[in-house]
Amino acid sequence: MTGRCEQLIASDTLKNGNDVAVEIVQGDLQDLPISNASMVVMNYTLQFLARDSRAGVVQNIHDGLVDGGILVLSEKVIDEDPDMEALLVDLYHEHKRRNRYSALEIARKRAALENVLVPETVAEHRSRLRAAGFARSAVWLQYFNFVSIIAIKSGQPASFADE
Repeated sequence: MTGRCEQLIASDTLKNGNDVAVEIVQGDLQDLPISNASMVVMNYTLQFLARDSRAGVVQNIHDGLVDGGILVLSEKVIDEDPDMEALLVDLYHEHKRRNRYSALEIARKRAALENVLVPETVAEHRSRLRAAGFARSAVWLQYFNFVSIIAIKSGQPASFADE
């Protein structure tokens, strides 16, 4: 699994001259040591962990970031308003149909993820981030019931304006 990722990074380095240090680690997220990290990206991962394990993972990430370090957290979420949640799900399923997913494919995926993927509200995610010690957080991207939240450990994040 890590071989393909290493190939992609090496290819990007050759094409674009990027020399950013990237460490690829494969293992159990709940046992992953993080230290001196400027940025951690976690895409669609917490939703597959038991709810009582999520705070520990977020705390570990916070503790492993340098001051001003950033966590980018992307997750499927549920809306606090059940009617709006139903609307967002309907819109997402319509999006899938328009992209040639069959009704059977949509139903099978939904059934496969039932009780395996357990989404939470944005407020629950932001509350967990606050409890772990993140100074600030905000939703910076949302598409239907999928969001990306950026959270900053105390201090100022690195500026990209000069790049």
